[in-house]
Amino acid sequence: MGQVAPSIDTEWREPVTACHVPASAGRAGKLYSEAVRTEGKREKRYRLMIISRTNHSGDAIKDIVKTSVNPTTIKVGICALKSIRDGRLIMETKSKENIELLCTNINKKCSHLLEANIQKPRNPRIVIYSIPEEVNAEKAEEIITTQNPELMLNAGKVVPKFTYRGKRHTTNMVIEVGPPKRQKILSTKLKIGWPICNTRDYIVVNRCYKCSRFNHKASDCRGEETG
Repeated sequence: MGQVAPSIDTEWREPVTACHVPASAGRAGKLYSEAVRTEGKREKRYRLMIISRTNHSGDAIKDIVKTSVNPTTIKVGICALKSIRDGRLIMETKSKENIELLCTNINKKCSHLLEANIQKPRNPRIVIYSIPEEVNAEKAEEIITTQNPELMLNAGKVVPKFTYRGKRHTTNMVIEVGPPKRQKILSTKLKIGWPICNTRDYIVVNRCYKCSRFNHKASDCRGEETG
């Protein structure tokens, strides 16, 4: 399995090899490789973030929404409804139409108390292995687009995010691209300067530092603390 480095816009997650993690609340442990596969195949959901205009708690926001909006009446299925520590409320649905309908209803009926905003999904990230040392974030987009014309990558379609050092002291770069271009890039190798570089999906799996399990954070954990 290729190296997975921590992203700079998320909390530090210690790289884990393929080993079992401690079980929590009587459940069997899961391999890190299994958690990565689960993350990559996760069902697509659409998210709505709701904040209070008057410093209500997350639970109070939830009560206001439930009192003001009836999902049965507007024919919307809600997959998740949870408060987070900073006082915001997150709602998730399986369709773009449902999340837009919820956002419209909440802003219409609760505008004096709440503000709802649809969260835009982040574009896929790809790691490019063993790039030349002299290629930095400022040069990377132009080099990738001009040296790989068969990919038809227009300006602004490749967004370099950061670089990190690999195990063999090589420099790897993480870029962000749109879904249509992701498959094209992954199906080939990128010419960057003299080297021809391998690519792979860049996936970072959330790991809880309370129960040591994956795909959630300690603030959302309902498991038992492990040593």
